[in-house]
Amino acid sequence: MPTMDEVRKRLTDGKNVRAKVMADAVGMSLSAFYAACERGDIETIAIGRTKLIPAHEGMRLLGIKPEPIAA
Repeated sequence: MPTMDEVRKRLTDGKNVRAKVMADAVGMSLSAFYAACERGDIETIAIGRTKLIPAHEGMRLLGIKPEPIAA
C-alpha cells in the first residue's frame, strides 16, 4: 500500500488513484467509500470494474490546494 506521501505526490503530479488507496488515505472503509461514490459524493472514473479517483477529486478529499499556474 502506498504511503500518504506517495499518494500526495501522485495526486499533485496529476495522476489518478485507485479507490482503495484513496479510501485508506481519507480514513474510510472501502464499502463506505464506494457508497459515497455511488451517491455521487465522490467523482470517479470507471475502467472496467476498476474505479479510479481523478487527481483533482483526490486533492479535494485530502484538502490539498492546487498549485497556481505560473505565467
